[in-house]
Parts: sequence; structure tokens; C-alpha cells
Amino acid sequence: MGKLVVDNYQGQNAITGEKTQEGQLIVAFDEKLILPKGETYTLVIEKDAVANKDNPDETNDEIRLSFTIPTNLGEFNADIEDGSTLSKANLMTFYWGTETESDEQQAVLYREGVPVRQFPFQATWDWDLGQACVDFGEYIKFEKGVNFALEIPEGTVYAMYRPDITNKKAVLHFVGGYEEPLPSINYVWCSLFDNHPTDVLGEVAFYYNQAVMLSSDPKVQLWYGDNSEMVKEVVPTLTEENGQWVLKADFEKTPLTSEKGYTIVIPDGTLISANGDVVVNSRRTVNVGDATGISQFGNDALSVRATKGGISLTGLPTNTNITVCGLDGKVVYSETPNAANVTVPLNNGLYIVKIGNALSRKVHVEK
Repeated sequence: MGKLVVDNYQGQNAITGEKTQEGQLIVAFDEKLILPKGETYTLVIEKDAVANKDNPDETNDEIRLSFTIPTNLGEFNADIEDGSTLSKANLMTFYWGTETESDEQQAVLYREGVPVRQFPFQATWDWDLGQACVDFGEYIKFEKGVNFALEIPEGTVYAMYRPDITNKKAVLHFVGGYEEPLPSINYVWCSLFDNHPTDVLGEVAFYYNQAVMLSSDPKVQLWYGDNSEMVKEVVPTLTEENGQWVLKADFEKTPLTSEKGYTIVIPDGTLISANGDVVVNSRRTVNVGDATGISQFGNDALSVRATKGGISLTGLPTNTNITVCGLDGKVVYSETPNAANVTVPLNNGLYIVKIGNALSRKVHVEK
């Protein structure tokens, strides 16, 4: 049973400004009612329970109000249309038709069905409206033609005063529409460049100058011969070392046969950018035992070595571009010399020397 409480107050006509007398009837229960979800109830206020203050003979008819306690928050709406094309965004908002609350939760961003990011959110309310705003922290560009989805997981948002009435999984789908190509994820160095195994293959490391993270299904593969036979597939690890992100694949001393070559493959989507625009690596390969690519020049005299205060290159092929960059990816030298022998003066540090498209080598310079 509920107790009826009358509250009279002076109002004002919004159009004429005329003052009016208004009243409201409040049904107050002795104890807070937590009604079971999914059930329908009818609130009944008996006839003649309330009278006009200025005319006591004017009373109410019987009032009957039926309502159902929902089992969940129902369907959501969003500030963009589901399935639309979106070039970039810095936030997205989900709405429900009731006031909502939540603790701090995590929304999940998917790229082609694969989870790639998590973003914090906290649900709030505003007069019969609930909302969860997912703030990306910056504008993110969405690659053209790629399918994305942002998900508010089931049970992370609840109705005000009823934490047992929660949301169904809410997923907003959209297609990337950013026209210009986004930069791919490429390693800048591989341990095979200066470590050439002949009989067994152990751990191989790939170095990246940008923040990356592993996908939900990361893998690195070792292929034999003409890439028709996969020898071994391993789950890589990822660490941050001295400002670089290092992908390590341990092939556990897999025996190598000298008759045919081997190739290590990092498949598409093994790595995902950890911040900024959402991109994944394209398929990358490196040959085992021929990582320097010197033989591709057909020049046994080719030499790359550190000298005091620089790098000496001898036996260079003609019309070949020479690029030297630091481990941060910054290019410090890029020329196509006419001479077969070149010395590049450099400060102390580690550098990556690239000769054409075939040779990459890490060199440590000291003065």
C-alpha cells in the first residue's frame, strides 16, 4: 500500500505569464519497492481520493496506471546512423530511453571483426534520457572500405535506481571513408640482418619505431623452399625496449636444411597500431640465411663497416641509392653517389644503412 501526499505550488503560464495554482499527487510507499523484472503492474488511486482545494466537492475519478518492469534497457540509438560511412571521429554517443548510470567501463572498437582498441566511458543521464559517450581522446581516421564497429558490452550500463536492469550488447557498425592511404606498420630492423643462422633457427626479433600491439590472433610463420610448405607457426611476444617495440618469434631451434631457402612471414593483421589511426601491418617477409641481400648485387667486394666518426661503404654498385637513418627512423643521409667507395660522417650511435632495396645493415658508430 502507498500513502498519498499532496503538494500544491504556484506556477506560471509560459505564454501569458499569468500565475496559476498547480498541484501534484505523490504516492509514497513505506519501503522502497523493488518489483521483479518482466512483470506488469497496475497502480490504482481510488475515486474521491483527491479533492480540489478551492472546491472540495470536485474530486478525482478512479485512476489506473499500468506499467511493466523491463528486463533490460531496451534498444539504443546513436549520434550516427548504423551502417553509415565515416571518415573520422573523436567520439561516439549511445542513447537509451531511460536515465542510466554506470561505473567506469570499456567500450571495444573492432576492425573487420577483430578487437583493436578499448576506450573508457561512464554512463550519465538527462531527464528521461540515458547516454554513454565514448571519447577517443583525439580524431581517428577510418580507412576507406574497412568495416568497423564500436561495442558497449552487455551489462555495463544500468538504469538509475535499478542496477539489476542493464543494457543488452550495443554495437554500432560503420564503414571507413577516409580517402587517403594510411601509413602501414613496417619494421625498421630484423635480427637476421646481422645474425645469419645456418643449421637451426631460434629467436628472431623485429624492431618497430611506432607504438604497436598484438592482435587477438598473432602469428609468425616459417616457410620452406618456394613458400609451398609451412614448417612452423609460433605465437610471438611484444616488448618495449629503448623506445622501440620488439616483436619476437621463437622458433625453438628448428633445424634448417641448406638445400633450399627459408622465409619468415609476418601475416596481415598480426600487429595493430596502439594509438592514433587504426592500422594493421600488411604481410611482411624476410629470407633466412640471405637477409643482407648482398648476393643480389652480384658483388663480393661490397663492404659496409663502421669507421671512427662514420660509416665506410666500398664496392658500391653504380646508380644505387644509399640511405642512412637512426633507430628513430630519421634519415640522416640519402644520396646516389657516382663513386664505388663512400664515407658518411656521423655522430655516435646506432644507424641502419640501406643500399638500394637489397641490403640493410645496422652499424654502431663511435668517434
